[in-house]
Amino acid sequence: MKKITEKAFFHTASQVGIILFGELIASFAVNAFIVPHKLLSGGVWGIALLLNYKLGWPVYLLVFLMNVPLFIFGLFRFGKRFIILTGISIAASTFFLWLTALLLDTWDISLKVESPILSALFGGALVGLGIGLVLRQGSSTGGTDIVAIALNKRYSFPIGTVSTVINFIIITIMAAFFGLEIALLTLVSIFVSSRALDIVQEGFNRRKTVLIISDKMDELVPRVLNELNRGATLLKGSGAYTGADKNVLYSIINTIQLAKMKEIILSVDPHAFFSIIDTKEVIGRGFYDTHK
Repeated sequence: MKKITEKAFFHTASQVGIILFGELIASFAVNAFIVPHKLLSGGVWGIALLLNYKLGWPVYLLVFLMNVPLFIFGLFRFGKRFIILTGISIAASTFFLWLTALLLDTWDISLKVESPILSALFGGALVGLGIGLVLRQGSSTGGTDIVAIALNKRYSFPIGTVSTVINFIIITIMAAFFGLEIALLTLVSIFVSSRALDIVQEGFNRRKTVLIISDKMDELVPRVLNELNRGATLLKGSGAYTGADKNVLYSIINTIQLAKMKEIILSVDPHAFFSIIDTKEVIGRGFYDTHK
């Protein structure tokens, strides 16, 4: 029992550590790349930046004040663990937005990225990386994430659609106040951010699923197991036209092993039929183990 408790503790501690690191990256990106060119981010951060540009109110304070009612709203709708991790994330984003802005200003640190498009690209990529790390830990960044998840649970609205609608409204307001060019740059930044987030969420565990139909499974299976050091499963099938029994080899490999897999298949059976399918995430032994 003690061992399980210690394992759970270190797992939670690592989650919190990654959440803090992710929020630090995102906060730095906002203050170093987004703010100098008066661009926006998505969700609550975008609204906070917009108010900061118009009224001069501190971004970190606005993020905190807008997150508080949304966090209270989420208390009654989500699990305890999710809410605790989200609370940590909100506190971390508030602190790091304040700290990175202070340090960049106090130490007069300038990255001298004069090109707005480069700032939009790099800033968006880093924000996406940071938020992606947070979301991978079963947390959220608070704000509109809570609204999107709640609407998804209640009405089955896609989370991505809700976020897109909110960001569209923010960008429309941006265009009205600051002009179309800045709004379009913000759109580029948000797009890059979303792609970076997707890569962090799915890319680290992206694999290829291979389905092979061959009459030479006795030769093919040992080579896949031994040369690729990867597991495989034999499925029973039958030809729809001929009615003949067929063996189907099902295996999941990483992208580096794909060329070797093709070489093995074609060298054993040049007439084999096989398909290769992109697989976003694999959970289970040999890949990502949820019991770790």
